[in-house]
Amino acid sequence: MSRNHAAPTTSAVNGFTEQNVTASTSNTSSRSLSELARSITSFKWSRPLPTFVATSSRGSIPHLTPDNIHQRSRIPFVHVGLEDFITSPVQDSPILSIESTLHRYLAYPESTSLVLSARRANPVPINASWEDVIEINTIDGHKPLPVETFIKAVHQLRLRENDIVISIPDVTETPGVKRLTKMVQRTQNWLNLLLESNVPPFP
Repeated sequence: MSRNHAAPTTSAVNGFTEQNVTASTSNTSSRSLSELARSITSFKWSRPLPTFVATSSRGSIPHLTPDNIHQRSRIPFVHVGLEDFITSPVQDSPILSIESTLHRYLAYPESTSLVLSARRANPVPINASWEDVIEINTIDGHKPLPVETFIKAVHQLRLRENDIVISIPDVTETPGVKRLTKMVQRTQNWLNLLLESNVPPFP
């Protein structure tokens, strides 16, 4: 993605070549997710498919030390769940005050891209969520994570141009009809908030 374009390059759509995302996503509060996706026609996936994404625990790939990752692997993507690093109070979690990029903090090769999400790749099932808060499973137990805190974390973690952020979905194990409608509406609203945050990549 071009560095000259003021767009949410570390948003849910990072990793694509994009133009005019601000214009394409304006006035989207009443639009469905499918309409939003169809309206953004200039995204292009720049990496070959299928692409391997390694899962991590507290930012580390199980059974692989950093030296082995650097010397003996060519892992293109690593998924990192923010909930692995959250402590109480949520907004004062140490991970949010690191001075380096998240990529450097976790000691991954320059060629490896991070895929950041609010929850880990295989999350503990949690059904609770509210209009602007989801529940996460942290080292201190279940904690509420405001959607705004997650968006601020995307800024604070200094993600690079080739890193990716997964927007927060509202999910539950067995939703009813009314709950399902709320899930779709919240997921769309939270995606819009992330896109509108205009997070610039860290050089």
